[in-house]
Amino acid sequence: MRLPFAVDVLALPKEVPVVRRILVGDDLRLCVSELLTNVIRHVGEGTPVTVRVTAARSGSLRLAVTDPDPRVWPVLREVTDGAESGRGLGLVEAVAVRWGVEQGPYGKTVWCELRSGGSPERLPCLLDDPDEGTSVGAWAHERRSRRRERSSMSQPAHNPAAVPQPPVQAEAIRSVLAQVAPHLLPQFDQDRAAATARARAETSSTPLRVFAEAWAVEVAIARHPETAARLHELEAAAEEVADPPAALGIAAEISGIRRAAAAEAGLGRGGGVDR
Repeated sequence: MRLPFAVDVLALPKEVPVVRRILVGDDLRLCVSELLTNVIRHVGEGTPVTVRVTAARSGSLRLAVTDPDPRVWPVLREVTDGAESGRGLGLVEAVAVRWGVEQGPYGKTVWCELRSGGSPERLPCLLDDPDEGTSVGAWAHERRSRRRERSSMSQPAHNPAAVPQPPVQAEAIRSVLAQVAPHLLPQFDQDRAAATARARAETSSTPLRVFAEAWAVEVAIARHPETAARLHELEAAAEEVADPPAALGIAAEISGIRRAAAAEAGLGRGGGVDR
């Protein structure tokens, strides 16, 4: 695959192995796992992130993971032999040429550079493009009818034009969610409580902004039942896929759905509401 490469995912434990399967190389897979896990643990599950792989001028690979929280920075800690966590950045530092953090107006990017032989054009970091015959649609054909039936039971039928996209405000989002995907309300309330507690602990509004933006995207998807059903199908396939080209196709299609939903919600690619 040609560089640069980028994919949008949610920081969820089930997404980590999907992204790993797209990449080639033990060090690259290790680093993307640790950086995604760092977002899950310290920013929150379900945080929208962008994973990028580019070729540096030095011939090394540059892996970057961008999330919408500019305040929570990774910290390299000394880990004792008996510790069960906290080794992530230590592992990244051990295998990377260098690593760092870049802060933007609506988030931050944690990056690392990895050694690789050969010219940037021949870096063995990503799987080749899947052939048309290995598309996700063909790969998942045998599962579609069963999953579509299950999805239709949880997704009420409605006209997207009759349910406008709400502003990026918690109460407005909840009101629309109650109409288009009421089965998601318990998770919404749970995430809202966690974001509120975090905002109080950090004396920052950032956790609430990240929460509202993430759920604005979920509502933008839920307003379109066919899109929501397709995303459900893809996420279920991602948990089962063993074929690397198919995993790449799944990640790319999920990324496309979420990018379109973010645009519909009025969110810029770098996070934040478009003004």
